[in-house]
Amino acid sequence: MIPNAESNEKKGYFLEALLLIDRMREKKGTFQFLINGMVVVDPTKPKKERDIHEFDVIELFINESGEAECWVYACSIADEYKQNNEEQLKTLAEGIHKIYSDLKVRTRYIIPKNKSGGGWKPKEEETGVGNWN
Repeated sequence: MIPNAESNEKKGYFLEALLLIDRMREKKGTFQFLINGMVVVDPTKPKKERDIHEFDVIELFINESGEAECWVYACSIADEYKQNNEEQLKTLAEGIHKIYSDLKVRTRYIIPKNKSGGGWKPKEEETGVGNWN
């Protein structure tokens, strides 16, 4: 469906949906919870300007060792996905770590495996941002 989508926005939504399906199929630890489309807001701004940033998928789970982990995924079909997401990922990951210092925090980019060759399967890439514990 992705190559036939009429807009890049829809292609991005489809890639995000594929990631969610992959994560639901992959059992991680003893408890797993997925949040899709979390929006960070600034309540001090007028209603139309409150949305600061949307995070595509956040995965919370208890790993096999009984430790809590939080993985934040930025899904993108844009060529400049790192520049578009790095600062927001860093801010969120640092904020989570500041409040929950024992929590393992990981951030990942999700991009198409081979967009130019028609390979839209999600590919996970390390961000280098927000890896604690």
